[in-house]
Amino acid sequence: MKTNKKAPAKDPLYAQGFEKIDRDEAMLRRCLDQVLSEIGLCELRPLVDKTQSNTHADLNQQSVQLLSILFQLLNLVEENAANQINRLRQSTLGEKAISGSWAHSLESSSISKDVDSFLKALSDLQVDIVFTAHPTESKKASILDQHRELYVCLFQMENSVYTESERALILDDIKDILERLWRTGEIPLQKPDLASERKNIQYYLKKKLPEALRLHDQRILQTMEENGIGRDVILRNRLLPELKFGMWVGGDRDGHPFVTPEITKYTLSSQRAGALDLLRESLERLGSRLPLSRLAQKVSLTLEERLKAFRTLHGNSTAITHRMAEEPWREFVWHMTQCLPEDGKSEKEHYLFPNELLSDLDILEESLRAVKAERLIRNELAPVRRKVEVFGFHLARLDVRQNSEYHEKAFVQLLSAASLPEADTFLEMSEEAKVAFLSKELESLRPFTSQNSSLPQEASATIDALRTLASHLRDHGRAGIGYLIVSMTRHVSDLLIVYVLCREAGILMETTKGIVCPLPVVPLFETLNDLKNSETIMRGFLSHSITQTSIPIWASCFDQDIQLDGTFEYPETVNCEDAFQPIMLGYSDSNKDGGILSSLWNVRKAQSNLMQLGESLGINMQFFHGRGGTLSRGAGPTHRFLEALPLGSLKSGIRLTEQGETIAQKYSNVLTASNNLEQWFAGCFSAQAQGKDLGIDEDWCFLLDQLANNSQSAYQTLVQSDGFETFFSEATPVDVLQNSRIGSRPASRSGLRGVKDMRAIPWVFSWNQARFYLPGWYGVGTALHQLIEKDEKSLNQLREGVSTLPFLRYLFYNVESSLESADAEIMTSYASLVNDSKIKVRFLTNILEEHDRTRLLLDQILPGPLEERRPRFYRTLHARDQDLTLLHKHQIRLLRQWRQGGQDKDLTELLVVVNAIASGQRTTG
Repeated sequence: MKTNKKAPAKDPLYAQGFEKIDRDEAMLRRCLDQVLSEIGLCELRPLVDKTQSNTHADLNQQSVQLLSILFQLLNLVEENAANQINRLRQSTLGEKAISGSWAHSLESSSISKDVDSFLKALSDLQVDIVFTAHPTESKKASILDQHRELYVCLFQMENSVYTESERALILDDIKDILERLWRTGEIPLQKPDLASERKNIQYYLKKKLPEALRLHDQRILQTMEENGIGRDVILRNRLLPELKFGMWVGGDRDGHPFVTPEITKYTLSSQRAGALDLLRESLERLGSRLPLSRLAQKVSLTLEERLKAFRTLHGNSTAITHRMAEEPWREFVWHMTQCLPEDGKSEKEHYLFPNELLSDLDILEESLRAVKAERLIRNELAPVRRKVEVFGFHLARLDVRQNSEYHEKAFVQLLSAASLPEADTFLEMSEEAKVAFLSKELESLRPFTSQNSSLPQEASATIDALRTLASHLRDHGRAGIGYLIVSMTRHVSDLLIVYVLCREAGILMETTKGIVCPLPVVPLFETLNDLKNSETIMRGFLSHSITQTSIPIWASCFDQDIQLDGTFEYPETVNCEDAFQPIMLGYSDSNKDGGILSSLWNVRKAQSNLMQLGESLGINMQFFHGRGGTLSRGAGPTHRFLEALPLGSLKSGIRLTEQGETIAQKYSNVLTASNNLEQWFAGCFSAQAQGKDLGIDEDWCFLLDQLANNSQSAYQTLVQSDGFETFFSEATPVDVLQNSRIGSRPASRSGLRGVKDMRAIPWVFSWNQARFYLPGWYGVGTALHQLIEKDEKSLNQLREGVSTLPFLRYLFYNVESSLESADAEIMTSYASLVNDSKIKVRFLTNILEEHDRTRLLLDQILPGPLEERRPRFYRTLHARDQDLTLLHKHQIRLLRQWRQGGQDKDLTELLVVVNAIASGQRTTG
């Protein structure tokens, strides 16, 4: 076990932050100690006292739950301290001192000196955040609710104006929350269903992100004004960066049999209802904030004319018209609220699309500007307009994802239903023959079967899901639907099959320029081989006529023009410079294939190769990064991640996933959520404005190729060795995780439980729980050793590269983080669970040697001691060592007992320990 040292803090603000963490944590521990005493659990109180050494304490289910709560409290305290110290840093050193802020990005960017170029770069920014319910959030929804309450209390305690009696009441509220937290219990009695996962994501979309967006916009406008660009210039010219949200819950059917067409239909409907609720609340508030009298200012002619039309439309609103006769602006907003879509209203009575609502907001804005009410526009109207632009009538766009193998089965079943001879030969065809056959089929809109045909399972589920999308397209346009994502894309035919399936469901349309698919078909390249072949696959897909005709219309929704039952008038206003082909890149499976170094480098190379392909074809690429919650699955500091991307990869914006536990960590608190939005936007701006691809030239590519290949070879030698699966299954709690109630999705696509069939999440989760963190560092030490042994000069080259190359810095800092999180002593304890002593010794020795080798070489490459270079990370990590060690020892005892024929109660207790360790590590898989 590592010693629990406190990181030295050369930065005085770090020191203040650490002192605040200690002070606030001590306060919460005192409150919890009192609660335990009051409810008769005095035997647990020694665990709450940090001054006592509990290294040899025997744990039970109650003490495990207590340790989990203590970790949760520490996590909240650290989040609050980070936000408060950021405020202090901002007030003492200025916004520019906040890394990842707009002020910092503008200071370091030369483009900010050229106003026109800056404004264009600002308006070109696009960030698309997609929420998934991947099974990595281990805490119950009710516990997350209590965390939010507690954070508010912590924030209130910061306020020095409260009297002692008022502070005593806040402390009592804290104790109330802590008692409820204790009595809630740690683990759900059953796996969450899709309805609860959908409700959770919608909570963030409706209750947290609109306010976080408002705070972000205020910050960017203030920063612009401090740099000589007026706020009104940004707002009047619609120059705020573009933000979109997406969601997978209810649409991601890859290995998830519970995502039925009915679930997808209901999800689209509930998303629409949620968006309209959000806009209705916003408009009602806006109306209450605009009781402007016509006696005090002149009403514009345009507003008056639109009011007359509204009054004619809403003939039953005479009382409202009379009551608001002197407040035309307020009345105008009331009519807008009445025009929001609602069941039972005719099309004439409500807005069909958000741009109609935006047109009325334009009229309102012009009328306010005419009376010089710029502040009201900025503070009251602009946030509402922004909500309409971002959330629309759909809240978040629903992606639909399915595995290529499943699609292929569905397609063959369609051929069979149509009695075509290719049903018996398609799977054996060469790729060239498959593409030729599919291309021939796609020359017409004739389906294989009729709407009422009875189809086998895969075909029925696939076509019915796509028909659900077709129905939504007809009724509401395209805005609420995101991408058709094909996971495990390995061939061009995997993508063309989706076009044929869309044809069967009635989604493909005839246009004046040929057949188009109004929904983007998006490959997901996730294995190492697929990443390496991605350029070849995309070259074939982009050359297909339907793709070429469809890409230009994906740039805009054209909701009003989509009529699936007739000819689509190909819009003449398409700006092909804005058009792009989305491509999703997976970090998880590529890491599981070949380790972190090979994964990150091959994802980066794929982007570079695909951008070059796009340039040669005149097509932009938008990269969709499937980042998980752990470093080995693509996570990492936002600004470091963005600066490490290839130059030009953000030209069409960026799309990314937020998964599992990271959603609560980043978006539960409005200020934290706003800071995260700022990091994404400001980071994208900095990455775009750097002007050159920092240092990844041919020499560096050659060196990184060597490192990636050697690292991959070492990693695969380990995981493909005889006996490795036995070591993994016995030295980690993977069997417990396969029985967990985290997430609604099964742990494997196929239902099999071997390493090959296992999803990346339980793979990473298992190694993390046992403190190996193996996917985040294994193979790097061997690769570095072989490189340096071959050429000693490469050591100095790597040292220099870490200081000058963002990608290298991002890579090695992530490896360092995983390596520091691993613990050799605890690994050894978990390895004692392996029954075969030869397997145990062979693999444990190998892993420990690689661990030491990687640490030794990283120490030679990275500048200075970790605790001085990254004090916050070091302090945060090792503040949990003592209690985590207790939990690991307890988990090992329980695992041994349960595997020897324990009862269901042993599994329940193990699941509580899993949650407690996850709380301490602040990560799962």
